[in-house]
Amino acid sequence: ALMVAAGYNIPEVLVVFAGRIYRGNRTVKVSADGLHAFDSPNYPELGRVSVRIQVTDALVRRAPHGVFKLQTMGDVHVGSLRLFPGIKADLLANILKPPLQGLVLECYGVGNAPVRDEALVEAIREATSRGILVAISSQCAKGMVDLRGYATGSALARAGAIGGLDMTPEAMMTKMTYLLSKGYRGDELKAKMQKDLRGELSPLPAD
Repeated sequence: ALMVAAGYNIPEVLVVFAGRIYRGNRTVKVSADGLHAFDSPNYPELGRVSVRIQVTDALVRRAPHGVFKLQTMGDVHVGSLRLFPGIKADLLANILKPPLQGLVLECYGVGNAPVRDEALVEAIREATSRGILVAISSQCAKGMVDLRGYATGSALARAGAIGGLDMTPEAMMTKMTYLLSKGYRGDELKAKMQKDLRGELSPLPAD
C-alpha cells in the first residue's frame, strides 16, 4: 500500500489488500477472516500488486484541477435500515421521525419492497414530503438499483424515494452525510445523490 501511494499517480482513496488495488468508495468488506477480505462488486480493480505493481490507467480518475481542499462534514442525522420479511410500517415510520434527515433503505434485488403494504409506502411518502431523503440500496452485492425496473420500484419512486444506482450502502451513507452537511435539500439533493462525484457510481443506462 505504501509503495502504491508513494510511487504511483492515483489521486484517489484506495484499498490495497491481498494483491488487489480497489477504489475506496467502491469497496466493501466481504470476509471477516479470509485473506481476500475486500471486493469491489460493481467496478473493476484498479490494479494488482505482486512482484511488479500493475495499474490500469484507464480506470483511474484524473486529478482535479486547483488547490487541494479538505471537505468538512457537519452534524447531520442519517441512518440505514435493511428490509426483512414481515417488517412493520410502524418500525419504518418511527425511524423516519425527526431528527433523521436521510435514510438508506436496503431493499431486495433492483429496489423491490413490499409495496402492497400501503402503510409502508405511506410512511415513505410522508417522510419525503417533510424533506427526508430516502435512498434505495440493494441487499445484493452486485447490480444496479433501478426503480424503473419493476412496479414495486416505481411505487417507491412515486412515494418520493430515489434509487442508489450501483453505489455501495457505505458510499451512500457517506455521500448523504456530505451533501446534507453542505446544505443541499429537496430536488437538488436528490439530483446530487444520483450524480457521480468521485467515481462512486455508474450512470443509469438509457431506456
